[in-house]
Amino acid sequence: MKHYARKITPQVKLGQVQRKNRWDATPNYYNTPQKYPVFDREKAGRGYRHLIRRQDLFKFIEIVPEWDELANGLNAVVLSSAYYGLLGWHNKGVVGICAWEKEIEWHDCSDEFYEEHEGIFGKLNIQCSKNKSGYFIEFDEASAKAFQLIHIFIHELGHHHDRMTTRSKRAVARGEEYAENYARRFEDVIIEEYRRVFNF
Repeated sequence: MKHYARKITPQVKLGQVQRKNRWDATPNYYNTPQKYPVFDREKAGRGYRHLIRRQDLFKFIEIVPEWDELANGLNAVVLSSAYYGLLGWHNKGVVGICAWEKEIEWHDCSDEFYEEHEGIFGKLNIQCSKNKSGYFIEFDEASAKAFQLIHIFIHELGHHHDRMTTRSKRAVARGEEYAENYARRFEDVIIEEYRRVFNF
């Protein structure tokens, strides 16, 4: 039997091929503003684990000064998969805290990172010593979690605050220095409350 095409194609109109199915982006916290921040958790990744639980985030935001202002425009806080070399990240309206290596102590912290964070290490009573490859940072599970919440999380929120306080609210304008200073702004107050709330 001879085959005939029924017509050019059911999806051609006025010579233009029509898209099939729905092509709108699926709404999520990256592309859709949220009424309240979503607290999400991704798989940590091989060789990593999450020290922070969602319940820890809920408790922690209760002690963050000016949280209501910080939460403006914040769509999500993500307990993120590990990204080599990153402790946290910020993406328009979303902040992430990366999973921690399963070996909690750091054996090769760079001189530059140590010098920038010597203050917070001291305030959290984290022992540090110089070695051949940089600094040995004697984190345990409790001090690593405290460092992630008190410094890394607040640093990434600093990037979010930077974006939300610019005229366009689209780009981070003032960079790493602003975020680092923001992390230190309420550091002593947060540490004092953290010790009380988390029995640290």
